Amino acid sequence: MVKFERARSREHKEERREEIMQAALELLETRDYEKITLAAIAEKLSFTRANLYKYVSSKDEIFLWITLRELSLWVEDLKTAFERENPATNREIASLWGLVLMDHIRVIKLFSLLYSLIERNVSVEKLAEFKGELFSLLTPLAGMMDRHIPGLSERGRWDFLNMQLHYAAGLYPASDISDRQREAMALAGIDFEIPDFRTDMTRFLLLLLEGLR
Repeated sequence: MVKFERARSREHKEERREEIMQAALELLETRDYEKITLAAIAEKLSFTRANLYKYVSSKDEIFLWITLRELSLWVEDLKTAFERENPATNREIASLWGLVLMDHIRVIKLFSLLYSLIERNVSVEKLAEFKGELFSLLTPLAGMMDRHIPGLSERGRWDFLNMQLHYAAGLYPASDISDRQREAMALAGIDFEIPDFRTDMTRFLLLLLEGLR
């Protein structure tokens, strides 16, 4: 095991946070969220769990950090895409929004875990801090929508933002089922068509825009 040196400067603390998030994400690629532990994250980083506790109190706190980072990347890409393409019709808007969302499927995967798992195991203080940062990240999208999706009220813009995230978080697990789930449906004789995430998400976005505009 390499010698652990605690990061003390702000820059080094940010570097250490990035290392921790990357280790957690690599584990999420290979195992279920419930099976990820602080011990496993520490092992991947080659230092002890006690040293990891100097930066974070739970794995769920790490995934709150990751969710904010991934959401920030999605927001910036979405704003850039709308400024570049300037879609006009509901269909063009839904198609572009769905395309950018597909490029950031990780944020949808995290949102599918957020309410049922991640948020339930952190302190109220940490959760309140997360909620505040989440709102701050989404606020610029409301301004972008005012320019590029006219006809939506302020309430309509926030309804759109919330509904598309909630729908995506529910659609993603249904579109990414495991081999075990496929086998079980075949054994039960169920002819189930697995949703195509982009197709179904774009269709939902179109329906949502037509209903809100």
